[in-house]
Amino acid sequence: MKVLAIILAGGKRKELMPLVEDRCKAAVPFLGKYRVIDFVLSNCLNSQIRQINVVIQHRFGSLLKHIRDGWNVYSTTIGEYIDVYPPQQRHGEHWYSGSADAVYQNMFSIENENPDYVLTLSGDHIYKMNYQDLIRFHIEKKAHLTIASVNIPINKAKDFGVMTVDKDYLVTSFEEKPNQIMLKADNCMISMGLYVFSAQVLKDIFSKPNKEKGYIEFGRDIIPELVSSKRVYSYPFQNGNNANCYWNFLRNLKEYYNGNMDILNGKCGINIFDTNWPFRTYQSQSIPTRILSSGNSNSLVVNSLISGGGLIEGKVVNSILGTNVTVEPNAEIRDSILFDNIHVKKGAKITKAIIDKGIEIPNDCELDYNNHKFWNEFTLADDIIVLGKNASK
Repeated sequence: MKVLAIILAGGKRKELMPLVEDRCKAAVPFLGKYRVIDFVLSNCLNSQIRQINVVIQHRFGSLLKHIRDGWNVYSTTIGEYIDVYPPQQRHGEHWYSGSADAVYQNMFSIENENPDYVLTLSGDHIYKMNYQDLIRFHIEKKAHLTIASVNIPINKAKDFGVMTVDKDYLVTSFEEKPNQIMLKADNCMISMGLYVFSAQVLKDIFSKPNKEKGYIEFGRDIIPELVSSKRVYSYPFQNGNNANCYWNFLRNLKEYYNGNMDILNGKCGINIFDTNWPFRTYQSQSIPTRILSSGNSNSLVVNSLISGGGLIEGKVVNSILGTNVTVEPNAEIRDSILFDNIHVKKGAKITKAIIDKGIEIPNDCELDYNNHKFWNEFTLADDIIVLGKNASK
């Protein structure tokens, strides 16, 4: 059985501005030392998926460097690899216009590899999944296409692909981002944007007689037609209690913040300390973090993730710090996410903030949703304040 994974990492997400001003969503830092794409790549590595194509497009410089420096673990001598594919304009002179178009423009790589199954993934979601379970389900059902899915309340489903299934999980209907959902239940099953295709089916979809249809998105343009003509199944992403496993789409700044805090506080079932399912990333050559706690209330670290190269002399509570972060005496950081190379000076107070890399927080600065007088540029999202890396004072 030969499986090729295609990771789509080229989409834009303006709702994550300013964090995606100079990088794509898949390259946004996560949990201090990681990038968002590390979670999908780690799922592949731990699932023994060793042939991977990463499809990139917008603002991909940071992502390209991260994959080069942090993911050179595969051995090409035994057929393992991670290849990166920017738009190559093999079919016209346009960039990738959607998920299906991105795969279509790279069909040559699928044909060259000649896999039995193609696993199509989004590179900007946070979850932990053994893809072998998904592929096994696909094979057992003799499916042409299998869609990984979760159950959510109907009133939250309008932004997703909504499906109905029979008792055997055969998909009987599928609609992408419906205006109105006509179901009697309170919950409905939605697509995670994670698919297993039998390779021949994918080749048939993009064969010469069909290519003029102008396929752009899988959910909108391809799956509804397949439901009526092929065996399409839903794979429920659930635990042993039939409850959803954790999946975060990171659609906006609030979801991004909550995703970090869910893992920090052990609320989602993703254990980054699990040695049986390691999450890999690029390891910078930094010195150990030094924490100078004197035992008084102004020098304390509580329930926080702190990456290497830091110097912590102030108070850090329920927060996530990237590499080379300095926190001077009498400074306080609470419920916040700080990226790399940030300097928090004496007496500064930061609460529920996301701060991009390289920013210096001045002496005695108060930074939270209601306090931002030191800054000309900032973003407010619900009760969170966000400073982009180009934020000015």
